Amino acid sequence: MVLDRPDKRNAQRPEMWRALAEFGETLPDSVRVVVVTGNGPSFSAGLDRSMFGQLGAEVDAGDDSFLDTIASYQAGFSWLRRPEFISVAAVQGHAIGRPLQMEEISPGEARQELTSIMPIFIVNMLLNAWSAGVGQPAFVTSTVAEVTGFPARTFADWAADHVAEFVG
Repeated sequence: MVLDRPDKRNAQRPEMWRALAEFGETLPDSVRVVVVTGNGPSFSAGLDRSMFGQLGAEVDAGDDSFLDTIASYQAGFSWLRRPEFISVAAVQGHAIGRPLQMEEISPGEARQELTSIMPIFIVNMLLNAWSAGVGQPAFVTSTVAEVTGFPARTFADWAADHVAEFVG
């Protein structure tokens, strides 16, 4: 499966999520592996930034159906967690100019790795918090701008500024 908006770094919009959800719903039972990649040098820039204005207006309106809308958007990727096949994200590291590999690990494996760098009570707190967030819409605030007086930076901007720390 290829995210195909290379002119926009494969930025995602609701129509893409709906198409991905439909693709997942109609996937034949015989499929055992799904590879997701992006056309061009970027896997995906994430949410199309041109949507920020309209999404903010929906949140500000306090419309409870907004959470249902977000859940329908997340359905574009949530089907990739189904147990009957393996899903692989073939991610291209745009800022560092090379592929990245992400490997999901179990909570037990994460606990073992994290306890080497932080106390167990913090590891357990983090794992519980991360687990509670699975399948939930991301909580977005304006705190960075309110505290610093500057808008929050995108992860892509941060990664590009710190590329030397990731390449040998």
